[in-house]
Amino acid sequence: ISFSLNCIKSSKAHARCEIPGVLVHEVIHSYWYNTKETCPGGLMKGIADFVRFHTCFALPHWRPRAEEK
Repeated sequence: ISFSLNCIKSSKAHARCEIPGVLVHEVIHSYWYNTKETCPGGLMKGIADFVRFHTCFALPHWRPRAEEK
């Protein structure tokens, strides 16, 4: 797993959820790597984002506003 230093620098305000969120996202990819390319890439990204969202490491702009619920 690698990080883009520019990305981390630009998300300094959200670093408490961005760094662990990236780690959670990438670990999920590692777990699903065993699909041997039988799983569509979009599904793998969606699963990783879903898990990240539900582990409270979602970025603020991912969460719906109160009026959108």
